[in-house]
Amino acid sequence: ETSGQIVTMIRLGPWTITKTTPETWLLGETVYWDTINDEATTDGASGTRKRIGFAYAAASSGDTTAAVLLTGESVPTVVN
Repeated sequence: ETSGQIVTMIRLGPWTITKTTPETWLLGETVYWDTINDEATTDGASGTRKRIGFAYAAASSGDTTAAVLLTGESVPTVVN
C-alpha cells in the first residue's frame, strides 16, 4: 500500500440502536451517543455526547430504538 492509493470501502448499515424515548427524530438529523445514559439522542448540547451518525429514518417519540447510519466517529452499543 502506498499513500494516495484509491481504496474501495463498503459502509454497512443502517444500525438499529437504543434511542432517547421522548425524542422525535427527522430523517437525516445528526445523532449523538449519550455516554451517561447509553442511548442515542439528537441533542448534542452536552459535552459527554459523541456524534455517531445520522438518522436513517424518522422516529416517533414513543420509539425505543431507531435506525442510524453510523459515520465511524464514535461506536455505540448496537441492538442489531
